[in-house]
Amino acid sequence: MFEWFQGIASTLTQWLQQGDPSVFGALFLISTVIEMAIPVPFVQDTVLFYVGYEPTGRLLHLAPLVMLALIAGKIFGGSIIYWVARLLSPRFVRWLGRRFPNILRRAQDLGTSMKKRSPMAVTMARLTPGLLTPSTVAAGLFQIRYLYFCLGVVISSVITDGAEIAAGLAVRTGFTFAGIAPSPALFIIALVIVMALFWLGSWLWGRRRTGSRGRTQRCSQGVINMEEQLKCLNCGFKYKMTTDAKKGLEERVCPKCKSNSVRRLPDKKE
Repeated sequence: MFEWFQGIASTLTQWLQQGDPSVFGALFLISTVIEMAIPVPFVQDTVLFYVGYEPTGRLLHLAPLVMLALIAGKIFGGSIIYWVARLLSPRFVRWLGRRFPNILRRAQDLGTSMKKRSPMAVTMARLTPGLLTPSTVAAGLFQIRYLYFCLGVVISSVITDGAEIAAGLAVRTGFTFAGIAPSPALFIIALVIVMALFWLGSWLWGRRRTGSRGRTQRCSQGVINMEEQLKCLNCGFKYKMTTDAKKGLEERVCPKCKSNSVRRLPDKKE
């Protein structure tokens, strides 16, 4: 099986050298298939690395076209899963729970954070190993704006694909940093760290501006409203609800599956 994928990668690199435009269609199809959780190992990684590593450097002018072909395939394949999850949510969730429970569980865990911080959250989720397909499913289930989803796909693709090409170029030119030859993994890790710091800074700034939002709100008559973090034990959906302290305890119903098996999550320590 490995030899078969290696043969595909070799054929694509030959098409690149010959200037055959068929290579862009092939990369589009491969990217689409990978986006739909069908593994095609080493193929696009080999092609991207070779674009930067090719000894004469004459393939570098094709790098934008190669990246565009891969981005188009990712958007096309991801859009299929996104719209299926969004338009056929109840049936799709049941089917996914039976066939791919791990993907569904990860998607549910991702949903809340992605809805708050998209498209950066989509980008970070797609850069996390094992969350490529779950992030797409979560974007559809939690109805994240399609534009934000596409932006996340484009940003993550530019980072990963650009890192592969840059690594090939660095190896060809003999570039080292502190005596270490860069690799695609190092490029991606460095970019993820920068994005994570930016994301953390944005979150801290927003937290500072909003102050004590989510805590008990007060007025001249005393405590009125309180925001609670709730979780449905039936479908796992997490959400927030503002309750009126004067009314006392009321039956809580999950807005997603309409189950009354809802529990309050403990407050996070600050």
